Amino acid sequence: MRKLTIILLFIAFGACSPYQKALRKHNRLSDRERLALTSVFTDASREKILGHLSKARDLYNFVLEKDPLHDASLYELSIILGHEGKTDEAIEMIDLAIKINPENKWYKVAKARIYESGGRFSDAAMVYRDILKDDPGNYDVLMAEADAWLNATESDKAIAVYDELESLFGISEEICIRKYYIYVVNRQDDKAIKELDKLAENFPGNTEYFNVLIEYYLMEGRLSLALEKIQMLQAVDPGNGFAHIYLSEYYRAAGRDDKSEEELLSAIASPGLVIDEKIKVLFSFYESGSAYGDTLFLYRLMDTLVSTHPDEAKAWAMYSDILSNNGETKLAIEKWKKSIEQDSSKFLVWESLMMALYSEGDYIELEKYSSLAVILFPEQGLTWFFNGVSYFETKEYEGAIVPLEMSLDLIYDNKEMKIQCMFILAEAYHYTERFEKSDDMFIDLFLLDPNNYIAINNYAYYSALRKTNLQDAEERMLPIIEKFPDQSGFLDTYAYILFRQGKYEAASQFIKQALENGGDKDGLIVEHYGDILYFLGKAENAVIQWQKAKELGETSDLIDKKIDDRKYYE
Repeated sequence: MRKLTIILLFIAFGACSPYQKALRKHNRLSDRERLALTSVFTDASREKILGHLSKARDLYNFVLEKDPLHDASLYELSIILGHEGKTDEAIEMIDLAIKINPENKWYKVAKARIYESGGRFSDAAMVYRDILKDDPGNYDVLMAEADAWLNATESDKAIAVYDELESLFGISEEICIRKYYIYVVNRQDDKAIKELDKLAENFPGNTEYFNVLIEYYLMEGRLSLALEKIQMLQAVDPGNGFAHIYLSEYYRAAGRDDKSEEELLSAIASPGLVIDEKIKVLFSFYESGSAYGDTLFLYRLMDTLVSTHPDEAKAWAMYSDILSNNGETKLAIEKWKKSIEQDSSKFLVWESLMMALYSEGDYIELEKYSSLAVILFPEQGLTWFFNGVSYFETKEYEGAIVPLEMSLDLIYDNKEMKIQCMFILAEAYHYTERFEKSDDMFIDLFLLDPNNYIAINNYAYYSALRKTNLQDAEERMLPIIEKFPDQSGFLDTYAYILFRQGKYEAASQFIKQALENGGDKDGLIVEHYGDILYFLGKAENAVIQWQKAKELGETSDLIDKKIDDRKYYE
């Protein structure tokens, strides 16, 4: 292959004799030989089309060995070499093809493209300019030249070509837009704006040009020009919703807040503005902290949005989010319900609603909506979790177990939620007397969250109630009361564990400590104090404490029997 290139160099650029020799060889070919070469050339082109470039290259070379001036083979082979990145060799071949057949424009086009594929864009641009000598005013060639100058980072030369195109073919959107972006990239704002002005003036049907102009003038504080373009926009498109938004910005910049609010309300009410654009504007307005410093005005805007688009779930959802972020959860809940009525397919809305109901402690409504959510989103662990919680908080412990178990199976990467689910499930097992499952769930929870003091306290207290795992319960509670020596609930649990083990003196010390730290206001803790006193042989004092406990409330079911019989029961 390399030998062929060297021969071509001599033919193209050397003395006349090698070229003449090649010419004589070309001229001596008989018609039969030419026909045979044409057949080989056709086969080569077929292989090229099929993607068999190696075979195609060999066949083209065979033709050139027989006829060094076969310009079509030189052309095809140059394209293959160009694609392979062998730019210099490809140019040598295409130059010879052009020398042989200078009238063939496509050879010159191929030369330009070979230069482009090799990254030599300035050379390509000059080839396109050479083509224009024989084909002046060719739109495609002029565009190709401009592209080449752009790729060569010669933007001024590209602009000159675009100006030439405009002088030949008149103002076009494509050319103006290309020039606009060149000026923008080069930070020539005034020239960029002139191109937009041309576009707006010559193509008024495309209001996007007005939009860009208005936004630019507003940003630059050139209010009179902004107003002029807004009025032009309204003239060509009277129902344009963006015009109200721009007027709102204009009046705000001019210090006319009353007019600004009026125009913004008109924009949100406008049928000429799609809801997504309205939401974008409102979100920007909300994120800025309210341009007018007035949350009530934001609510007016949202009221306008939902009244204009009552069937749009996203309008209600946005209103809900704003209300929720402002701490108005009850109102937000009503709006989330409206959103779900319009479109029940958005899980994030359901999630927000269920979390709000949970935070408000409205477990009846939470049960209603979470029961619907588990049908719509059975793969979401959060829906099952809230469903289980709603049953648990309404003391329907049996109904809580299956949803909580489902939730636990579906939770993979939310550790906090998993911990909470395990805790509530362990409690539900306890209340439904599945004591072994409750203990096992608590133990698994401690492995995941060893510092969950509330869970440890409850596990220990339940163990004391049933007189099971008392040593384990005592060992788990001891570090907690040492860490929190003034927490009456923890002290009471520890005292009760000791009591259930018959360690009455030790239990008495810790129950007194619990009472000193607020436990004297807790009926169950006072009742436990009476229980301990009873086993210390102080039955009269025990009865007094049981009576106090009853007055405080929240005691065991045996409190009346203890008082009446003046005796301890369990």
